Amino acid sequence: MNNQYNSRFLLNAMIVSLAILLIFGCADGSINVSNSIKIDSTNSDISSPVAQHYAEDTVPIEIELEKQTNFLLESISGDIKIEGLEDSNTIIINAQKRVGSFSITDAQNHLEDLQIEIAENDDEIVITSQHEDSSDEVIMEIHYSILVPSDMTITINNITGDIFLTDVQTDVMIDLVDGHIDAILPMQDDTAVQMAVVDGGIDLKIPSQVSAFLDASVINGSVEIMGLIVKPSEQMEDSLTGILGDGSGSINLHVVNGKINIEGMDLP
Repeated sequence: MNNQYNSRFLLNAMIVSLAILLIFGCADGSINVSNSIKIDSTNSDISSPVAQHYAEDTVPIEIELEKQTNFLLESISGDIKIEGLEDSNTIIINAQKRVGSFSITDAQNHLEDLQIEIAENDDEIVITSQHEDSSDEVIMEIHYSILVPSDMTITINNITGDIFLTDVQTDVMIDLVDGHIDAILPMQDDTAVQMAVVDGGIDLKIPSQVSAFLDASVINGSVEIMGLIVKPSEQMEDSLTGILGDGSGSINLHVVNGKINIEGMDLP
């Protein structure tokens, strides 16, 4: 792999990490907060020697779209699941705020420190998580489950957490520092897919007859492909470039530490 490209990608990954860490300024909008707060004394999902108790709050959000065609999610810590729906003009979000701490009271008190900001622009909906970084004493996360119109462009920036994406038919751009991306995308021929992960991996399933220019590379790891014909193909253990179909779309996948799997499937 070209050393100059490796250095440039590492620099970009560092910039992504720093940029996401700077929590964006306040945005206009409103949310409906659930009044039911769950409290428990144990949680096997939170791996901290101190954070043995947790509190949760669910925030339902529903946004009726006007002319917006782009969706941007700026997250810090937590898993993200996005599913595309055909013939929809609404974004439906179920956000689960979760805090783990040394006591139930402290976990519940810290729930107020997790905020979700909404901005509605002329062509874009922006959702931003607002909270401090987790520590050994306090684990702070916001997990998102989101339904969007399938023809909406999706951009996700996240620091820590896994990302699951299904049935989105248009452009997708994801930057993730620590976690895994699992995507099943019924790509159109002119679709652009761009995914970058620092530590983790990418599993991408696409139509076996898709048309796109493919560029996939890792620095420490491997790239594997199955069920797709790439012509001409330049493949090494850590990189793969070539043309799928007539090359009208684009797929760019890059991982610093981890693995990339690309699979062609018979998708509807």
